[in-house]
Amino acid sequence: MKRLWVILPVLLIVGCSKEPINYEEMLNEIGSDGSYITKDTNEPYSGPVFSFLYENRQKGSEGILKDGWKVGKWTYWHENGQKKELTRMGN
Repeated sequence: MKRLWVILPVLLIVGCSKEPINYEEMLNEIGSDGSYITKDTNEPYSGPVFSFLYENRQKGSEGILKDGWKVGKWTYWHENGQKKELTRMGN
């Protein structure tokens, strides 16, 4: 029974984690304020996201959205794959 208390939190963390989604394809930016909602439910999205900003499908950015807003650490890349910048957003 003691093992269950050790294993259960690990399973919950792994089971509840989301795979990053391409926010340029899966979400809609609303207004000019930079918040995002899902295309299917029109609800603010929370979770890890990324975008392909270049024609060669090179990753252009990645970070976290919380209730539709960019939060935490965001990374941006140049078209050649070199890191452009690392910024902190919101909370």
